[in-house]
Amino acid sequence: MDRQSQRYNLLDEIETEKDDWNIRVRVTRMWEVLNIKTNNELMSVDLVLLDEKDNLIHASIRKSFVNHFRDMQEGKIYRIKYFGVVKNKDAYRIVNHKYMIRFYATTSVKLLETNDELIAKQKFELVPFDELKYLADKNTTLIDVIGEIVGISPMEKIEVRGKKLNKRLIELQDNRREKIRITFWDKFAKAINEEICFDNSMRPIIIITSTTVKTYMRKLSLSSTNSSKLSVNLDILEVIELRKSLEEIEFSLDEKEKKIESLQLSRSILDPNEISKMKRTLLEILTFIKTEKEQVSIKCARYCYLLLELGFNC
Repeated sequence: MDRQSQRYNLLDEIETEKDDWNIRVRVTRMWEVLNIKTNNELMSVDLVLLDEKDNLIHASIRKSFVNHFRDMQEGKIYRIKYFGVVKNKDAYRIVNHKYMIRFYATTSVKLLETNDELIAKQKFELVPFDELKYLADKNTTLIDVIGEIVGISPMEKIEVRGKKLNKRLIELQDNRREKIRITFWDKFAKAINEEICFDNSMRPIIIITSTTVKTYMRKLSLSSTNSSKLSVNLDILEVIELRKSLEEIEFSLDEKEKKIESLQLSRSILDPNEISKMKRTLLEILTFIKTEKEQVSIKCARYCYLLLELGFNC
């Protein structure tokens, strides 16, 4: 059989029993993995790959091999061969696949001038708001969510491990008008601004990938990560359906109810009374740590998270 006519393997076939895989995929996401403990030294370049059957897999290029693949671009379709397959990570998985791909110096990557409609532009593993509680604090897989922006805080700078980072709180609602808050860090805090949120021409619907979900102050909250990707008002089925659903719900509300909801949202993001309650709770936590030292090792990770969220050094 001619090499060019060989069949491509689908990503759901990938496993560790063989090493002669031949895949045709689109790079839907691409980002640098940095080591914050060593002044943001590059560790790897990571990718999310998508095939024609909407299968996803996480791939990683170690620092020592990055220069071999500098020409790869997000959004392009490639044929990839001679790569390694390893078991996916136990924690903070990028996508739900049993395995992940490792690029080597010998990995062959070829840009394909093929039908651009062959492989979708994007694929998300969206988790409904009502299922987030089952994933909270487990850190097994990073979470993709979709929602309409219904609240936004001013951007602020806080110090984390000696480095100043931008931070912004966003409140999203789903098709049942359930709401959840997301902490946007650094580049994502800059990417979402008041201009996007209050553009009357289109309600702002975002998809944010690879977030962590935590239980904070007895409420669920999400946080962006270095591997997150933010998309605003994509022209895809999930966004279209959510927008239609929200418009149908609002049509059933009278104008007074809509205005009250809007005013409540505008105050709720950074309510001074809520912040005051949070600080009192922090003092209670610190007192508990001093008097119950034997429990510190069990609880320290959670308290550290609370401290960072409130802008304190941990």
